[in-house]
Amino acid sequence: MGERKLIFFGLGMKIGHYALDELDIWNQKNITFIVSSNTKIQGGNIYRIPRSYTNVQHFIAASDLVVSKAGWGTVSEAISSGTPTLIISRSNMVEDRNTTDYLKQHTLCRTIAWEELKHLHLDDRFFEYSPSAKNRNEDCKHLIVKDILDILYS
Repeated sequence: MGERKLIFFGLGMKIGHYALDELDIWNQKNITFIVSSNTKIQGGNIYRIPRSYTNVQHFIAASDLVVSKAGWGTVSEAISSGTPTLIISRSNMVEDRNTTDYLKQHTLCRTIAWEELKHLHLDDRFFEYSPSAKNRNEDCKHLIVKDILDILYS
């Protein structure tokens, strides 16, 4: 990875049991991290979104990669902007599992277990958004709306 990359790291709220300082990725020199204002991690390449800033979707759209739990707000912004997404698996959370299964079915994310994330070294493959997924991005937005309407009207 030759150029500097920007990662939106969407963990912080309701993730208190994860020790963020255990992650090796903070030490990668060619990566700048954007985290929420309440994320308890510090470093020269880590920047917090100010608590008063309400347009977090701008940071997601500007990022080269989103690393997040499967919260639908972050995930939907990543899909809308076409930003490659790495979801941290939380199989004990039914909502997360359903969202992750849906995204994987449509090739819209990669997943990683917390234990794998601890020692992850990010390389170019994590920043690639599969061409088939990128071409289907608009189709997928329509599919998601259709699936929601099917649920509402069934």
